[in-house]
Parts: sequence; C-alpha cells; structure tokens
Amino acid sequence: MIEGKFITTLPSVVGYEVEKSQGLLIEDSIISVHKALKDLVKKAEKLDCNALVNVRFDSGANGYIAYGEAVVVREKPFSY
Repeated sequence: MIEGKFITTLPSVVGYEVEKSQGLLIEDSIISVHKALKDLVKKAEKLDCNALVNVRFDSGANGYIAYGEAVVVREKPFSY
C-alpha cells in the first residue's frame, strides 16, 4: 500500500470486492517510476477510489509510465 491505498497487479484486491470502477488512469514522469505511481495514486484519490488494480509500468525514451484501474473496494463479509 502507498498512502493508505491498495495497489496490485492483480485484477482485484484479495479479501475485498470491487464496488465501483472509475476506469483506467495513466500517469507519466521523466523522474522515476515511483513518481509516476505516486501521481497515479493522487489521481485515484481525487476520484474517491481506495485501490488501484491491474497496475502496470512501462519506460521509454521519454520517461516512465504507470497505469491501472481506479476502483472502490470494500472488505468481503466473512464466510466459511
């Protein structure tokens, strides 16, 4: 987690269910992939999302890219 947000490369957060999706978000940075990820988290926060799923990273001549789906998750009820 970064800044209290769930971040995963999986399509969902284990133990939680996706309530709402705000779609794909993309951020780039010429500084570092960590900066691109932090900016991605900030963008998700503005949409009231508490998780990023399907997160991926890429780099090229112009810098780094972080992208993923911004979602709202809630803990699954306990069941056997």
